[in-house]
Amino acid sequence: MGCIPISRDKKDYKATKEVAMLAKKSKCIAIFPEGRRSKNKMLQKAETGAGFLAIKLGIPVIPMRVFGTDQALTIENKYNIGKNIRLCIGAAIDFSETKSILDKKEKYIKASEKIMREISRLNYENINS
Repeated sequence: MGCIPISRDKKDYKATKEVAMLAKKSKCIAIFPEGRRSKNKMLQKAETGAGFLAIKLGIPVIPMRVFGTDQALTIENKYNIGKNIRLCIGAAIDFSETKSILDKKEKYIKASEKIMREISRLNYENINS
């Protein structure tokens, strides 16, 4: 599937370089900012790496939210054929307010938080069936 696994426990320079190379080739990159699936259907806190990649690579970030995966593919990896999955897509995120933040880690945290705020605004109820 072309996935690039990223270590949650330490800085993963190899994965970051791979993602940067894909971005330079104008490839689309999907990042799961939470780093894992939710066990309670609630959005989780984003990992700092999502904001790091957004700011460092300077590429557009399009927030997306998937509904129904908990029913179609359970955490136990059981497929449930016939279950609907919905994808909500938002507008590109503007990170211009982070330019004034001098501390890099704080900048990446703020960018990650903004990504999750924008994802949280994407509601299943607001999309057409």
